[in-house]
Amino acid sequence: MDPDLGAGGVDILAGVRRLGAACDETIGGLPSGHYVLATKQSAFKYAGFELDLRSGQKAEAVLALTPWGHIAGRVVEYPGDKPVAGVECDARWPFGSHDIDGDPDETSKGDGTFELKISQGRIHVWCEGHGFAAGMSNVVLGPTPASVTVRVVRLRGSGVDAGAEFEAEPDGARLTRVSKLAARSGLQAGDLVRAVDAVPLAGLSKQSMAALAFFWPRDASPKWTVVRNGKTLVVPAKP
Repeated sequence: MDPDLGAGGVDILAGVRRLGAACDETIGGLPSGHYVLATKQSAFKYAGFELDLRSGQKAEAVLALTPWGHIAGRVVEYPGDKPVAGVECDARWPFGSHDIDGDPDETSKGDGTFELKISQGRIHVWCEGHGFAAGMSNVVLGPTPASVTVRVVRLRGSGVDAGAEFEAEPDGARLTRVSKLAARSGLQAGDLVRAVDAVPLAGLSKQSMAALAFFWPRDASPKWTVVRNGKTLVVPAKP
């Protein structure tokens, strides 16, 4: 490991299990499996390593600092493509179900643009605040600058919460649990909600999906486009 890396320790991820270790520490008794290691030197500087550990095997993980890359970003309001100013944006390294963050944010300019730098690799770019739900886009960052557009959804000040619990998938929101209100409107656990009022959810963050599809004005009657048992249905909300 680079001598100035690992001041805050090393995070180790194996499936849903997450461990912490000090630099140069040896950990015994680990089960076989795929392990992901990551550490942070300072703002914008990260190092990662992956390995497959077999039973009875001793393995060494060497974490080396990844060179910087630059991101030219733009944040827009969704639905539509209107630039959003004054939103805080930052770049993070994905790590299992969490991101390694903590770097200074950049505020989007009047035309919605922002610039970030971070160690190269697979990066999550997040933008949030200023009355918008958090939006996220993925980018694979290399030696050349990368361009990314982050879509954010405006938060409603008041309204009705459908009470639907879900997991974000590439094509929409997979419902895992529905409240009485959502069930009365015809939604069911297992549904893949792909759009609301014909506005697609694909590619949105979980926070933006929730704001767009499952929280609406009291006098509104949204219509969800869902996939259920392989069939596409339009499900209108009921008062």
